[in-house]
Amino acid sequence: KVPSAQDMDFLAAGIEAVDPARAGPMAPSLRDGEKISLLPTAMPTDEEAQQLREHDPDRLRQVERLVLPLAQLTRCPQRIRALRLAAQAEMLHDNLQGRLQNLQNACDALRDSMALRRFLRTVAKLGSWINSSDPEMEKGFAVSSALGKLRLFRAVREDKAVSLLHIAILAAAGAEVPVVQRLCSSLALELEALDRVAREDLADLEQAIRQFAAEEAWLLQECEHAEYSLGVRARLRAVHQEQLLQLRQQLEEAYGLLQPRLSETLSYFAEGQTPSVEAAAEQLLK
Repeated sequence: KVPSAQDMDFLAAGIEAVDPARAGPMAPSLRDGEKISLLPTAMPTDEEAQQLREHDPDRLRQVERLVLPLAQLTRCPQRIRALRLAAQAEMLHDNLQGRLQNLQNACDALRDSMALRRFLRTVAKLGSWINSSDPEMEKGFAVSSALGKLRLFRAVREDKAVSLLHIAILAAAGAEVPVVQRLCSSLALELEALDRVAREDLADLEQAIRQFAAEEAWLLQECEHAEYSLGVRARLRAVHQEQLLQLRQQLEEAYGLLQPRLSETLSYFAEGQTPSVEAAAEQLLK
């Protein structure tokens, strides 16, 4: 398939970006990570590259002349990987930073919600009353053992849509309908931040941050490869120092500050036998 004029323009820009003779700033058209990911599809195979190098450049077609510089480059896949990192680093960082901030906001909402405190006091009284009715049970209970189960206990006769959760809300509001409405509105408003983390996967988030750090470490090592010219090394170092290094440090700092706050918040709501923070988050937020 013969590339279109637009394809050839982008290919030319790609060739310019990975050309070892250039070490200037990245072309604006190459800040699109999706387009850069398509660049390897224009790369010649080893056999094609060998044939291109053996032919007289003056006898090559325009498309082949565009591809020829790629055939003459060393470590071209690694250059394109670095180019993609430079284009996508800020977007990936902002996405991960946003997820961390959402978790921080959720922790703050859970700790600061006055409506939730009011409701939890009622739940605690209810749980203590239930446990104290059994002489073999000690008074007191884990908050999580009730929060996730109140809605499971439903009326057995006429209105089965009514659950123990409704009764607990009604009790927290002193059995006054206007107060119930205000309490529910306050809960919805004060705990709005939980909606954004309800489907958050903490293990996936941690892995994504580690992967970002691994890419930064790879680029740092790639900067010193002996096959690169001084110009290429300078460009790769600039990408590493000005983008990847700073963004990686920001992510790790933000994640380090979040972890103790997240663990402290979730441990309050999770039962003692909860095996991990991830399980506690799933129990609380979903």
